Amino acid sequence: MTYLHSLHISGFKSVGTDAPIYMEFCRGVNVISGANGAGKSNVLDAILFGLTAPEKDLRVTKMRGLIHCKGTMPEKCATVELGFHINSEKVVLTAKVFSDSDERKFKIQGKTHTLSETRHWIRTALGICITAPSFTVLQNTVISFLSKSASELSDILTNVSGTSALRKEVADFKKFHETVWRESVGGFTAELNAFELELESVKEKVQMLRRMNEVKGRLQEVEKVIAKLGAAKAYKELDKTLQLVQKANEQHSDNSRKINALESKLSALSSLLLKAVQEAKDHTKATLAPLLSTLTSLKEELSNAADDLETSETNLARMADIARDTRATLASKTAELSEQQTLYGIYKDKAEIVSKNGAGAGAGTVTPAELERRVQIYERCKQETKKCCKMVAEAAAVCEKKDQNLKGLSFFFFSIVHSPVAYCRLLLKGPQP
Repeated sequence: MTYLHSLHISGFKSVGTDAPIYMEFCRGVNVISGANGAGKSNVLDAILFGLTAPEKDLRVTKMRGLIHCKGTMPEKCATVELGFHINSEKVVLTAKVFSDSDERKFKIQGKTHTLSETRHWIRTALGICITAPSFTVLQNTVISFLSKSASELSDILTNVSGTSALRKEVADFKKFHETVWRESVGGFTAELNAFELELESVKEKVQMLRRMNEVKGRLQEVEKVIAKLGAAKAYKELDKTLQLVQKANEQHSDNSRKINALESKLSALSSLLLKAVQEAKDHTKATLAPLLSTLTSLKEELSNAADDLETSETNLARMADIARDTRATLASKTAELSEQQTLYGIYKDKAEIVSKNGAGAGAGTVTPAELERRVQIYERCKQETKKCCKMVAEAAAVCEKKDQNLKGLSFFFFSIVHSPVAYCRLLLKGPQP
């Protein structure tokens, strides 16, 4: 048996989401009582809303008018859940309408369905026709039902239960199938006529094939007669063919003998050629052995020469660095000699002044004899420095040609150059206190 078991309302008309309503029903007749404005009609509207009733039966112009409002702001959505017992199985139908859309959403056992699919399920599973006349009986129409006759009430119940709509659908179904049957019969008749025409054409083709088979049998008999008549000619042609085959066999034997002779000659030539090749290999090995040893020695010499060249390049680079340092040192020593020449001029001028003024020019002055001695020492230092510079130049030239110990050369240069200059500077300082 099928009946409404439970009802859950939230955000629908006077029922807010913060205080939802849950009701349970029993089989048979259920009575909802309450004061005016308690929400009895809203409960019935919620049931109709869940059963996909249109707006006119819900006393609104748009579906979003069913959503509960908090003050002036409507809530997000209105939700109605109807729980049915169908043959001892509980099925939940959920209906929702949202504030941003006027379209209703339906779910049956959690699976989404369209409006038409939901109405079809209500009709088939619950036996309720929502679109039937007088499906909903409002309060102001109850009295009018009391004044109706039994036949009128029977018609109303028939409409409410959907029996009249079902009868209409049955009639439409019969009419539709009669139309389809007639169209199908007409189509079958046309196809049958076409098939008969094809059958006639097939019969004609079969007769033509039979005639062709008869003609083919006669042609085979004629061919047999012609074969018997041409047997003698065939035997003559066969003799000619056998003679040609015999000649071909004889020619083939002659060709085989010639080929065997050529193969023997070819084998002799091959042996001679192999022998010549082996001799050439031996001669080549004997000729190339000294050349290979010579090339190996040349390779070793080239490797040693390359190593020597790399060492020479390294030494030349070091010698170039030392030559640059030597030039810088010579420049500095030349500057010192120029300074000493300037000092020598000053001392010389002082000596002339002293010789003019006499020996009593004052205490602490250099005597002409001391000045002359210092000048002689300076000249000797100058000559020795020139000799040192010449020796350094000769040593640098020798180093460019031969690989010598450059560190020893550098030490020799500084010892022969630095010592005379220092000695000359010490003598030119004058008498110490």
